[in-house]
Formats: sequence, C-alpha cells, structure tokens
Amino acid sequence: MFTVQLQGLADFEQVKDRDLNKKGKQIVCMPFASEPTSLKLVAHVYPAAELLKRSALGEDAGPWIRVIRDQKAYAAALLAAGDGTDPLSRILTLSFEEIPVVFANQPSGFCFIGGFDVPETAFDHNQDTSFLVLLSPPGNDPYEMVKQFGSLDLR
Repeated sequence: MFTVQLQGLADFEQVKDRDLNKKGKQIVCMPFASEPTSLKLVAHVYPAAELLKRSALGEDAGPWIRVIRDQKAYAAALLAAGDGTDPLSRILTLSFEEIPVVFANQPSGFCFIGGFDVPETAFDHNQDTSFLVLLSPPGNDPYEMVKQFGSLDLR
C-alpha cells in the first residue's frame, strides 16, 4: 500500500497525550533496542491465505509477526482485518526496519511512496503506471526533482 522512510526521529513532534486515547486510534510501539537513525515502514494488504505463506512466526508473535519480503523476514504488526462480513478477507500489516541514512545532506526528513495503481495495471509492463511521492523537506532544486520524478507540485 505504501512505504514511509524517516530520518532524524528526534526532530519529529511526539504524539500528544490527548491523542493517545482517541476513539478509533491505535498506537503501535515498535520494539527497537535504541532509537534508529533512519527507519522504513512498509504497509501491505494480504488475503489471509497469502499472509500465511509470507509469514514466519517467531518469539515476538501476537500482534507481531514476521513477514517475508525479498526473501528476508521483517518484524510487522497486524493492524486491521477485512470487513464485517468477512474479517479474514484482507489483513493489513505494517513492517519496519532500521535502514541506512536516507537524506545524505540533512539531519532529518520524511519520504512517502504510495497511491499505486491496482495490481492488474501496476504489474502489466505494457501499461503506464503511476504512484505518489511526498518528500519533506522537498530539496533545494525543484527542476532536478522534476527530472527524477516526472512531475512536481509546489506550494
């Protein structure tokens, strides 16, 4: 569904106490021994049978599982299930991992990649496909970004 890369977590605003107990919101605390420099979060939606093929249960099982992506196991939280008529029709996972520095020339940043076309379009190499990218801060050279991403919306 989407990928988020974060760097410089201490520079981001912490969740306010009043937001911790809002109805319909759930806080997911990721188990790291120490605060990572950079972090990658990946959300996937799987049918239950596919998730079973892609998971490896470990000692952190419970709401936590390990999902297999690119032949490597990643810690992941089970976040949501399908609809009321078929709760196992789709399961949302959020996997995470510590990664090397994302933004070489700045202490912190945020990158979101998502809004992908449906799989039938995205995996058909005869069709053009599209997705969204959000970078914050946006960088110093918008013309270079247009060359890299194809289009750019400026505020």
